[in-house]
Amino acid sequence: MNNRIAASLVIPFRNEALYIHTVLDSLAKQKNTTSIPWSVIFVDNGSTDDSATIIRDYCKKHRIRFRITGEKRVGTAYSRVTGLRMAAALQPEILISTDADTALPPTFIERTYLDMKNADALCGKREKTPIIDLWKKMKSARIYNTHRTIWNLEYTLFGEYFFGAYFALKTSLFNTLPILPPGEYATFLGEDIFIARRAYFMSATFMKSTLSVSPHPRRIMSLQIEGLRTYVGNIKQPYTAVGSAENLDFTPLSPHEEKTIQATIVDFASKRLLWSIADAYIFWKKTAMIHTKSLQSAKRALSFIHASLPETIFTTRKNLFDYLMKYHFKSAKAAIEKYIYENVGQ
Repeated sequence: MNNRIAASLVIPFRNEALYIHTVLDSLAKQKNTTSIPWSVIFVDNGSTDDSATIIRDYCKKHRIRFRITGEKRVGTAYSRVTGLRMAAALQPEILISTDADTALPPTFIERTYLDMKNADALCGKREKTPIIDLWKKMKSARIYNTHRTIWNLEYTLFGEYFFGAYFALKTSLFNTLPILPPGEYATFLGEDIFIARRAYFMSATFMKSTLSVSPHPRRIMSLQIEGLRTYVGNIKQPYTAVGSAENLDFTPLSPHEEKTIQATIVDFASKRLLWSIADAYIFWKKTAMIHTKSLQSAKRALSFIHASLPETIFTTRKNLFDYLMKYHFKSAKAAIEKYIYENVGQ
């Protein structure tokens, strides 16, 4: 592997022996009519199964240009960023990242590379899974729509973000991003959105992908405490509803379950909103106050919760977040509840 590659694909994995063949088969079937040189960096995030052996044997057999590296800190908040940094060191034109159990179309790498000719960053799409989308609506249309409404709110306040299915960005952009140590920072956002916001704050040009990938249903089927999405950050990534989509239980949630779940969503979204304000404001301060999009985002969000910052000089994200949680959590929660009521209903 050398720096003559044009595209580098980063795939974190942790105990994916049962599912890794999906993405490996997709890589082996890639069509490359324009002869774009590409390679893959797999990041072993502390696997205890034989995932690495499967990857190594498969890639050698199918002559897939690859490298396996390790990241002991558990979570894609660490492993994906580690892989992107290693890939960027190889100096490809673009960086791409997806998950270890995702099915990729035959022209995935070629089309992504060509799409990136017109943008700095690319937001990936996932194939619709009708039975799972129906399941989410049948279990609780209110919870389903609440999640979508909150995502739309965050998009309005803080700009572009990557979708979880996959994303791509130019290496030249990645190398200029002030990517602070991820970990706990990405817990609120996810490392993909964390990176995307930095790109947005720095006025990068975004575009939507022209193709879709197919994540494994287990990434969409998790019920957990809030019903339809795991809101615990990317540290442990528990997938508890692994199984066949055809065996899903379509019994609607009870009114009590819906109320409890929605309260959990609002509580987390309120904290996440305040953390995002702190992140955007400190980003502006730490980058010599030249990236005004981050300040504008913070001001939009503060206006949304009817709050303002005092004259006190905040120098760290944690200090500002602690202040916002102490004095503005209730107003953030009230603003989000009002927004949900106006867009979803009582």
